[in-house]
Amino acid sequence: MQSVRFASPVDKRGDVKLSIELVSLDVQGEETICQVKILVLRASTNDLLGIADGSARARGTHDQAGDDCIRGLGANLIRSKVRALLKRQLDMKK
Repeated sequence: MQSVRFASPVDKRGDVKLSIELVSLDVQGEETICQVKILVLRASTNDLLGIADGSARARGTHDQAGDDCIRGLGANLIRSKVRALLKRQLDMKK
């Protein structure tokens, strides 16, 4: 998450927390395929606010291909789905 410029760790006073889960990491032919799920939770109660999930492919079958797949997918999910979930939560507070 540190590669996403608008995501930054905070101390325990944050309103939400993200739980990232690698659902699968497989090789098919000359590609690496990954599935990632990001849970957006209310920090104080662990209530589920939303889920962002997706899958992606990266060329190659080596460890770096797996890292690239996970990193790229995670960043895309945070930029799109997680960002929308967080914006919705902020709008509800207004």
